[in-house]
Amino acid sequence: MPRSHLVSEQNTHILLKLPLEILIYLAFNYLDYDTATKFIAIALRSSAALSVELNHRERSIKNLSQAYHDNQKRYSDYSLTTDISAGPDSSFYFSSGRWFGCGFIPWREQLEVNTPQALTLQYSRQFIFNFWPTSPQPLKPIKIACSNLETLFLTASGDVYIARSNEASSSWCFGFAKLVLEKLSIKDVADICAGCDHFLLRTKNGKVYSFGNNRHGQLGLGNFLENASTPELIQELADKKIMSIFAGGDHSFCISDHNEIYGFGWNEFGQLGTKTTARSQYTPLPIEAFGKEIITDIALGFNHTIFLIQTGIMYSCGENSTGKLGLGNFEDPERPTQISHLAHYKIVMVATGDAHTVCLTDNGQVFGFGNCERGQLGLECKETNIPMPISSLPDKIIKIVAGDYHTLCLSTQRIAYAFGQNKNGQLGLGHSKDEYLPHKITPVTETVSPAPASPR
Repeated sequence: MPRSHLVSEQNTHILLKLPLEILIYLAFNYLDYDTATKFIAIALRSSAALSVELNHRERSIKNLSQAYHDNQKRYSDYSLTTDISAGPDSSFYFSSGRWFGCGFIPWREQLEVNTPQALTLQYSRQFIFNFWPTSPQPLKPIKIACSNLETLFLTASGDVYIARSNEASSSWCFGFAKLVLEKLSIKDVADICAGCDHFLLRTKNGKVYSFGNNRHGQLGLGNFLENASTPELIQELADKKIMSIFAGGDHSFCISDHNEIYGFGWNEFGQLGTKTTARSQYTPLPIEAFGKEIITDIALGFNHTIFLIQTGIMYSCGENSTGKLGLGNFEDPERPTQISHLAHYKIVMVATGDAHTVCLTDNGQVFGFGNCERGQLGLECKETNIPMPISSLPDKIIKIVAGDYHTLCLSTQRIAYAFGQNKNGQLGLGHSKDEYLPHKITPVTETVSPAPASPR
């Protein structure tokens, strides 16, 4: 029964005989704001509810007003966007205590939603005759990592779930489509990340596992297997305590507690930033280009890499045909090269797509460079090899993420902005037209619940 139906003509006269304080409590805990306001307005006009001393009545009204505004502010703050994430052709927003998503994920169900829809994630170990389990457990992921083929969800308890096909043991909803969740066997996971077709997982004790496509060694497991369908421990790093993991394109990086950097995977354009001339690096290789400098972030594009050191200086290497290295040229450096055009700014965050790069300064300003033919830089140009400020963003920014050809920004006001390619609805604007300037995103508030699974 809708909450508004709790108050009807038949029971209103009974409720109005209650003390005003009790009416206030019941209204704010069991009614929506609109209904609560209307009901209490009736209560204030009722002689039964106001048969108290005048000063007591005034205090009650004052407390009512304060309680209303406090609750309204809490609700308003709760409904703001507090986190963002991006897949190759999808976007995710965290708001009102849950994740919303839009865009395209290639599964057995062709999934495409052009407005942010609430993700309902449920998992259950028990099945009865292959039907939907009677008591599915809701999942509340704290991080999402999306590749071209699959999506990982990390929970606060350290469990990881993967959305694969519809033949596993649970379901999740993205818009109106049902996908399946499978719980991975690795426990106490602290972080996850995704490349084009591979994943890395880092446990709380610093061990790294990988799975997915290994055609260029991006799993770091050696060259004896082409793919890994389940997470495998990277033995070459087993004696290290890894603190950070990064994946993108067909290459990967890990950083240890002693600031040791290891890279592996595709290296045809020098995107690993090491002296090796091998096109594919199948085991973790130390990256010694930075000496004692502390690396705080690494962003991996399709064939390029951006390194961010603690002082806020950025270095880039790899393929540079669109100027996405920000070096003012189109050469492909095999060693990390400082992005001198941003030397006077302190960079705190960096994100990369297939052919573009965006970075965030400590004062909330965003710069972009590389390809902009689909609007992914939020600039009125097709390409730039020099970092350019994205002045069309109306607020200071605190977080940036990038898909293949689109970009998301989160402001200090907890407002999300999106721009770039939109052919799959990944911008969440209700249409599929590319956008060249930032647009505000508002997640849809209604939750879409999973339908029962069909018997096999």
